[in-house]
Amino acid sequence: SSGELSPKLWFVGDGGHVEDQYIGVIAESKRLVISFKLKDNKQWEEITKELLNHTDAVIGRMVLGSADFGNLSICPSVKIEIYPGVFVDISIPDLNDIRSFYGKVRILISKWPDGVGADMALDVKNVIEQVEEFCATKLKIDRSIFTEPGVEAVKESKIEQYAWSHKKKVEDLNDKELEVASNMVREEVAPGGYETWIEKGRAAEMEKQTPFFIYHDFFKVQSPEQIAERLIGIFAAGGLISSHERYERGSKVDGFSSMEDLRRGGGDGVFLRMMASPAYRMGSANFSWLGNPRIIFDTMEFQLTRSVI
Repeated sequence: SSGELSPKLWFVGDGGHVEDQYIGVIAESKRLVISFKLKDNKQWEEITKELLNHTDAVIGRMVLGSADFGNLSICPSVKIEIYPGVFVDISIPDLNDIRSFYGKVRILISKWPDGVGADMALDVKNVIEQVEEFCATKLKIDRSIFTEPGVEAVKESKIEQYAWSHKKKVEDLNDKELEVASNMVREEVAPGGYETWIEKGRAAEMEKQTPFFIYHDFFKVQSPEQIAERLIGIFAAGGLISSHERYERGSKVDGFSSMEDLRRGGGDGVFLRMMASPAYRMGSANFSWLGNPRIIFDTMEFQLTRSVI
């Protein structure tokens, strides 16, 4: 169906080059896709400038989903075959107004080894080695994306995520904040192995200031059947999912302003609203509600430093 999502798993890899240190693996109907984003835009621009001069480079458009999806052309890209049936597709800055796909890298394995036993293992090893070599020599990733980050990289990730979630610059964090960041733990928060850093106690500290709750309203639904269909889709996906994630995993379901969100960079997240008010007003008519179907979230969600993308 139009809302069906291709299966996806996440694992932690690299260290200082991949955004959030997260690598996604998507199983499409006829290929396997390894997906991640380079976090340094300047490095991305330099890398793509070199790749555009590669003898085997094919300049075109990054296309999301499989043939079953309907081929959504998302942004300009350069594609290079690095091994028989294995392509690397990288978004490029030129004429690219899709901020959510800045630094995007998709490794497309359209011909997976089909041998058995030792032959199969050798073929898989060859594919992985070719991917690692390309990442090291062309993408300037000096640590294998298939290797867990080292101690220093993990520490740096905690601090960066803490600063990002508090809308601060890393250099502006004080000693107390750095200590809180260093004590964060990584936990799985979505199906498929997606983990993020958890700041324990953050929601409780916020509630000391004033009661609050976070919610998501449904739009473009009119009947109970439409509401049920939307909820079933959310449950099947494991929760609310960003436009970036839906499109890449083959779903044609649009949000309220999906393409505009992708252009502005907001397409990497989901949109929730907060109601914060003194307790005596929480249940009163002073709180405006338009009558749309509404999901109320546990306030513990505020302990997550980042949601699924």
